[in-house]
Amino acid sequence: MSGLEIIAVIFSALAVWLTARRHLWCWPVGLVSVLLYARIFLVAKLYSDLLLQLIFAVMQLYGWWQWKRGRRTWMASISSRSACRSRVCWLACWPARWAA
Repeated sequence: MSGLEIIAVIFSALAVWLTARRHLWCWPVGLVSVLLYARIFLVAKLYSDLLLQLIFAVMQLYGWWQWKRGRRTWMASISSRSACRSRVCWLACWPARWAA
């Protein structure tokens, strides 16, 4: 693994950690992570992965812009309901994983 890849992994882990804590810095840190991976894929000539990273960068910018606009009140109700639903789905699907 190259030094750039290690730095990208660190930025990605930090972005996930900040996102879990709902911290504003998750957006710029995530953007740096995505751009580092875009550079890695460009050098490796993996153009479809590069394109995907650029789409992720646009989504990071959009999320950051939405966060700064202050429309987060509806997210709290959605995230608490969806977290409960995902736990129920995970528990229901867990036995099926071992049956396959």
